[in-house]
Amino acid sequence: PAIVENGVATLTGIVTDPGAGDTFIVDINWGDGSGVQTSTLDASATGSQLFTQTHRYLDDNPTATASDSYTITATVTDDDTGTDSASTTVQVDNVAPMVALDGVTAIVENGVATLTGIVTDPGTEDTFTVDINWGDGSGVQTITLDASATGSQLFTQTHRYLDDNPTSTPSDSYTITATVTDDDTGTDSASTTVQV
Repeated sequence: PAIVENGVATLTGIVTDPGAGDTFIVDINWGDGSGVQTSTLDASATGSQLFTQTHRYLDDNPTATASDSYTITATVTDDDTGTDSASTTVQVDNVAPMVALDGVTAIVENGVATLTGIVTDPGTEDTFTVDINWGDGSGVQTITLDASATGSQLFTQTHRYLDDNPTSTPSDSYTITATVTDDDTGTDSASTTVQV
């Protein structure tokens, strides 16, 4: 069945051989460049051997796709050099990142606001773009975050508010919005406010 990035795929199969004394080597290529996983099977008086193997897919590659399909190939070789292969596929789906923001301390005009937040994503190989709209018409500030083996990335950004607009008010509140997008098109947004 389909899994999500950083999820575990379970492959089950059966090896049949009339040579009830044969032993087997099963090589599994998971199709994601991680190499070949090898296991051995003892002889079976029934002429058939079930096997189950698992593999974690850290990401859905290539990037810029919401899901990707991997071809899994199992190659069995008996102790007399006989061999056979079979293939199946698994779909690995991207999981959208999540962004959370801390509150921002009130500042005075021409002061600097500090925004802190965290991006979480089970895809430990995902990279991120964070677009911050400070809410004062100054445009969007973009930062990039590298992949994190822990699945979470902290960020801190600052912005100077030159004035408390509109005029004729002793203070004004600005909505700050952070939008995160991972390298596989998943996205999330969060907002907080700052009083100037």
